[in-house]
Amino acid sequence: WDLHQEMMIGESLYVAPVVEQGATSRTLYLPRGTWFHVWTGTSYEGGQEITVDAPIGQPPVFSRGEDRVDLRSIE
Repeated sequence: WDLHQEMMIGESLYVAPVVEQGATSRTLYLPRGTWFHVWTGTSYEGGQEITVDAPIGQPPVFSRGEDRVDLRSIE
């Protein structure tokens, strides 16, 4: 079985939790469209597999382009 842990929250947030102990990055498939990494503000085109940094406390979370969420200013 090829089980994925990614999940949509509503229609605008896409979360890819890190489930591998000690991992510092995460490979995931983004759905089609433009997505913004909420911790870095980096934009990604969906419809492809990407690898992003995933330090402790900052799991990969993306917001859909038109509903952009930016967490860079939250401390």
